[in-house]
Amino acid sequence: MIAMRILWLALGLGAFASSGCPEQERFQRWMLQFEVKCRSQASIQKVSVQDADPKCDWVTCDCLEVSLQVPVELSQVPTCFEEGVIAGQFSEDQRQIASELIRGSACGERTRVMGMPCSQCDRYRLERPQCSNTTVPPYRTFIPSLGIRALPGVVIPLATAIVGRSV
Repeated sequence: MIAMRILWLALGLGAFASSGCPEQERFQRWMLQFEVKCRSQASIQKVSVQDADPKCDWVTCDCLEVSLQVPVELSQVPTCFEEGVIAGQFSEDQRQIASELIRGSACGERTRVMGMPCSQCDRYRLERPQCSNTTVPPYRTFIPSLGIRALPGVVIPLATAIVGRSV
């Protein structure tokens, strides 16, 4: 949810922010890291993200984690993004990936689901009581190694079959 808000603000779709990005260089490096972690294998091979995967499999936990590491206050994100776009600091891929990640018609739903508490991207889901896994573990039966002697009827046909083949 926070990841979507950050990117929503980055695209200038949030509330108005104060003028001037305080950390434009760090924001630019963050956008580069965001692109590296979020682009799909298809986009690495110069295929557009739109054509690459309609299921948004390229949105990963690493991608969402990087989106949360924005180096400026949330209120400054739209300003920093806008200044970077005007200055030509962000590639078309960076802008497209940010857009695809938050648009509900593209990958917004996957982003929302993966970013929820207790989801696959929640690093601490196994430590949270509300995220407990209520699935019953599989039932396993182990026959001890001495158990073969206790089942002589099973061993004799098996031994006969092995001896019969070697003759």
